[in-house]
Amino acid sequence: MGNSSCPPTLGIKVEGDQKNCAEKFEDILRKISSDAQIKHVVLAFFGNYFLTTAYAADHIANKTGPQSFKVEIPGGRGPSREDVFYVGLNNTIKLLVSNGKQVTLLIDIPELPFFPKDCIRNTLKTCVIKRAEVDRRQASLRKIISELKKSNPTLSLFDPIHLMCDAKQCGYLMNDVALYRDSHHLSVRGSFEYAKRFVASQQ
Repeated sequence: MGNSSCPPTLGIKVEGDQKNCAEKFEDILRKISSDAQIKHVVLAFFGNYFLTTAYAADHIANKTGPQSFKVEIPGGRGPSREDVFYVGLNNTIKLLVSNGKQVTLLIDIPELPFFPKDCIRNTLKTCVIKRAEVDRRQASLRKIISELKKSNPTLSLFDPIHLMCDAKQCGYLMNDVALYRDSHHLSVRGSFEYAKRFVASQQ
């Protein structure tokens, strides 16, 4: 259950080209929380809504990066965008946990500053990025997630970083399989590889 370009946050406003995200997720979370048959809730979302710079190639090309989103407390901007985003996620997790749900948060995949299709067309194109660059881009997100784990000890995390990265670099291929369909979404094969690892982590 969800809406594209709307993160699963509660009590804050995160809005770009999709409107009424807060109202949509308030309704979604109310339905999930009240359904006793739902035992496990998995939260998946673009991790860097709160940043102010675009990095993924499609975000730059389409001018739809995080800088195009409002991130604020209703009635006022509130603290930093990072702090506001933490509050929204924390509200969601606490609501779900208080209603007896096991919650797993998926850490976002790395953004790519290139289009995989260009790499397939031109095998001479450099289509890897340094792991240190990915770590810098995700640093604030991982800080938020660390704080969420401290505030919610039962929260489970799934980190797909080792699917795309080794200790030195990250890319869009794994054993000649294209994991990405664009600069920030998985391909069908990539989703399958991701799902295999996620399911195994839950057993």
